[in-house]
Amino acid sequence: MKAARIYGAKDIRIEDVDIPDPEDDQVQIKVKYCGICGSDLHAYLQGWGLPKEPHPITGRTLPITLGHEFSGQVVKLGKNVSNLKIGDKVAIEPVIACGECENCRKGQYNLCIKAQAKDGAGNFLGFSQDGGFAEYANVKSVFAHKLPAGMNYEIGALAEPT
Repeated sequence: MKAARIYGAKDIRIEDVDIPDPEDDQVQIKVKYCGICGSDLHAYLQGWGLPKEPHPITGRTLPITLGHEFSGQVVKLGKNVSNLKIGDKVAIEPVIACGECENCRKGQYNLCIKAQAKDGAGNFLGFSQDGGFAEYANVKSVFAHKLPAGMNYEIGALAEPT
């Protein structure tokens, strides 16, 4: 598939990459729309928020597929996914969280203690895990939210910044 991958400040490349099958707790999304956020621009212009050393949760470093404001259609399910089905239209909540620390257990996964990278890398898809500037993306099913009936993908991509 084609993906826009960032290697550092002012270094984005459109590349052909493989998409693995989703992990047990993930869904694979056919990306329909992905917005360009101001933080994507900072990543491009200054290298802001990018993992230069392995991220504490994902283990990822550059290059990374950008994009965290996206929506799409579920095309594959991990074996433990029960909250979604193939064909569902979803908006992505692009958070990276361990699910185990005190904040995650309290439901404050956006403040995940383990997601704080020493190099300042972001705890979002598109920064420390591949995001939505690609034809497909794998995301944890708990962070893929069904779009209401009648809502289109373009508006669904705006769920994160809204």
